Amino acid sequence: MKLNKITSAVLVAASLMAGAAHAKTEVYELSKIDSTKVNLVDVLMTFQGFDPAKGILTAVSLDIYSDIDASVALANKNTSDRTLNVSVPASLKLVAPGATLSTSATLLNTALWVGPKINGVAGTASESEKYTLHASTSFSGADLLLFKTAGTLTSELSVSASTTLTEDKVKAVYSNFANGYGHVTYTFDAAPVPEPETYGMLLAGLAMLGLVAKRNKRSA
Repeated sequence: MKLNKITSAVLVAASLMAGAAHAKTEVYELSKIDSTKVNLVDVLMTFQGFDPAKGILTAVSLDIYSDIDASVALANKNTSDRTLNVSVPASLKLVAPGATLSTSATLLNTALWVGPKINGVAGTASESEKYTLHASTSFSGADLLLFKTAGTLTSELSVSASTTLTEDKVKAVYSNFANGYGHVTYTFDAAPVPEPETYGMLLAGLAMLGLVAKRNKRSA
């Protein structure tokens, strides 16, 4: 009977060590692209893959951002004022493992008034706007295999923001800048780390089993 109780204790300790897996998340930043005059075309961005040794990957989400600073300066050489429609179409695209993230927006979508040329000096006007483009997607199932590596993964970022204005004797100078950044989130089931008490219980149980078995052998 005593042996059965000790055996049960050892089995309980072993089951505690084996315990059920628990869900965890890890977030890694994509390598950042500093602000530069667009267009950005297929600029490489790297990020950490998921190390399969950490557990079972169950979901992946990927987010990409670009802060765009768009501005336009008008110089009017006409002898009368002008009201001009100014807009800057902007788009963001990330070619990532297994997917392409994309989004777009129209910046500086406004009617801009510019004065006339006076005493040989052109009338001027300017406008600017800052905007953040954001695109995201998630992965599951067989797509998760694309992220299983202890190394790094590579994606390509493209950002565009440009337009032209055709108006007689009005010069438009556009100055658009953009950066790129983002993060990847891994959700996975990780095996629990046993508490020190669990190890102690298991070792104690094994020691007791050994002693009981030794005594039983002597008695026999």
